[in-house]
Amino acid sequence: MAKALVAICTYDRYHLLERALDAALEQAAPGLDWNLLVVDNSPDAARAATEQARHAGRPRLDYRIEPRPGIANARNVALRAAEAAGADLLVFLDDDAVPRPGWLAALTGAFDDPAIAAVGGKVELEWRTPRPGWLHDLALHYLSLVDWGPVRRDLVRQEWLACANLAFRVDALAAAGGFETLLGRSGPGDTLVSNEESEALRRLRQDGRRLVYEPAAVVQHLVHPDRLTRAWFRRRAAWQAVSDFLQDPVAARARVADGWREIRHYTGRLAWWHRGLGSLARDLDDPRLFMKQLHAIYLMGLKQLAGFPRESGPNAS
Repeated sequence: MAKALVAICTYDRYHLLERALDAALEQAAPGLDWNLLVVDNSPDAARAATEQARHAGRPRLDYRIEPRPGIANARNVALRAAEAAGADLLVFLDDDAVPRPGWLAALTGAFDDPAIAAVGGKVELEWRTPRPGWLHDLALHYLSLVDWGPVRRDLVRQEWLACANLAFRVDALAAAGGFETLLGRSGPGDTLVSNEESEALRRLRQDGRRLVYEPAAVVQHLVHPDRLTRAWFRRRAAWQAVSDFLQDPVAARARVADGWREIRHYTGRLAWWHRGLGSLARDLDDPRLFMKQLHAIYLMGLKQLAGFPRESGPNAS
């Protein structure tokens, strides 16, 4: 019988954690020996201790407090706990995500080949407020949307999975070094560094392991209303540039080899008197144009981090 540890890493979101816990503990997974771990990374130690005591004795549940901040560190705590427990699989669920019935069985059941090192499921978005008209479909991945279709299959190189709904083979993840603590969010959201899970997946792929998408494993991920502003998405695009540069500076520099031309895809659609740097802060209603603005912000961030390398060819400036 396979053994799994389901981990929820949380930061000061107790009002959301409770429903994630309830939905996780209601999962039925015949043939799987599994337990649930909460890694509480919240800044209020007294409140965390109160929550830990409140959940004491709950079946299947181990509630741990981790004072060192950072989501990547919290996930590494879960990895070490899975190793200590002798678990074969480590399953991650976000504290603001709710799994559908059958989620755990579908996700863990997809490990039907020893070469499979990670399996990720479908992440649907739960809208508490109406979706803005200016929000393009291509920007939804910033909200952790994952939907690669209705068929289980291996990921191709440009596709991603999210730790809102992602399981790893414990020995493979440990051999790959776990999660890079230079990446990932830390604290209340003042910075939006990401890529800790994509870096782990990249290392597994480099090791020749299979990464699989399983659409039958579904979670609903809350869209926080305070993120539904154009300013938040502009921040998110800028921090994605930082994350990509930290993860792989060489690839990031190559990405902006012809960046000015791509930035002009955005500015060239504006009236000439709106084409300065201020155009990157304009609130736009057209979703396609807003998406081009986000891409321009991302590229501008990469160019700054790369030191504005000189471009060659007819589009050079």
